[in-house]
Amino acid sequence: MTRKILLFKINNLVVCEEPKELSIKDIYDYKRAIALELGCSPFDIEVDMEVTEIEDTELDSTLDGLVFWKSTFFQPIRGVECSLVEGSDEYLDALLDGSLEKYLNFFV
Repeated sequence: MTRKILLFKINNLVVCEEPKELSIKDIYDYKRAIALELGCSPFDIEVDMEVTEIEDTELDSTLDGLVFWKSTFFQPIRGVECSLVEGSDEYLDALLDGSLEKYLNFFV
């Protein structure tokens, strides 16, 4: 399973992290807010996505839903995406052999 985090960088230094997917408009708004706070141009800010592998033991079920419990605070999972096309041969094979979880991406 993977987790995606958007990184906002200036000169390869991470100045802000956003643990969810954003629209292009939202990314532009974030860049403007960061630039205003740091006194630079929005064009100086690069956006990168970090994809990290997570272990099953990092997930837990709570009243708020699934959460990542190894982080500094509980981060509820707000969305799940499967990288396989539903109904495809690969999807059905993954269902049958129990490996579907390898193709899941979680958004916090």
